[in-house]
Amino acid sequence: MENFGDVSVNIRPWLVALIENKTLTELTLNFACFNLADCQCFIRGLASNASLKRVTVDQLRQSIAAEICQAMRENGVWDRFFISEPLVIDDPVVVLTECKELHRITFNSGIFESDQQSEQLHITLCLLRSSTHVTSLCLQVRRVPLNRKLSSLIGQYISGTKVLRELELDFYSVAENDVDRAQRALVQALSLNKSIRKLSLKGLCFDETEIEMLADVLQYSRMIYDFYFETTQFVMGTRHKFCAAATQLVHFHPRLVEKVQELTSVDEKQAVLQIRNSLKSISEMDDFMCMAGVVKYSVTCYGREDSQKQLVDLNVECWLHIQQYINVGDILDEQ
Repeated sequence: MENFGDVSVNIRPWLVALIENKTLTELTLNFACFNLADCQCFIRGLASNASLKRVTVDQLRQSIAAEICQAMRENGVWDRFFISEPLVIDDPVVVLTECKELHRITFNSGIFESDQQSEQLHITLCLLRSSTHVTSLCLQVRRVPLNRKLSSLIGQYISGTKVLRELELDFYSVAENDVDRAQRALVQALSLNKSIRKLSLKGLCFDETEIEMLADVLQYSRMIYDFYFETTQFVMGTRHKFCAAATQLVHFHPRLVEKVQELTSVDEKQAVLQIRNSLKSISEMDDFMCMAGVVKYSVTCYGREDSQKQLVDLNVECWLHIQQYINVGDILDEQ
């Protein structure tokens, strides 16, 4: 203990444990319980413990993030630390330039004063272009309207990054009467990105063209394996092919059930029932074909001279059997 100098009573038991315990391999610790000096002592203690391979840190405060990263570098233990939650940044310059060990970050414009939000968002987006250590980004834009200028900045980052694996875009305000369609720049940027594997889009209103573009991105992407785009819209009544297709693909996912519960204030059983009913609404042939864009009202077939059965002649059981193998999204749109 003499190598650690003055040690507070808060961190002393942990240092003793690090020195004496030779079998523990994983540990989860809440850094919010300690001040900066305590955290630095713990990191020095970790350097002397060879058995502890992984330390999961909860609630790392941004006010000490730079010093913590420096201590990890100086003691050679950065590869044994895992920050459990993305760091919410209030000083993008410090975090993005001095904390290269932090790979998951969240920018929430709502934590800044109204007159600072646009500036801080602009600074963050500019710094992100050279922040090759950031692999997960959550961008929460509150009182800054999504206009063409902002979407262009975000789009430049999305299309240029080769290291970003997870992206969440969460908007609360879209510029009114935006004839340039700010959302379209984002979809175009996503079509150029080759690194994102997990994508979440919230608060965006896409038109028909943009939804088709986004569907193409998802269909032809070899990287994106997890996509969340308000599939609850279809459950809640939005009758659109893209929403229906998304719901068919993820209707079994517990996150969709949770989201429906959250929006409708019902229990899990009722949420599951709503999802089933929404899918049932397109189970019949006419409804399915209308949603897929094949017909406008109902399925009809030209008469055959040989009187052979046609699609419209299938009974309900046969059609439901066929539908097990096709989704709305499988039906290509007319070119």
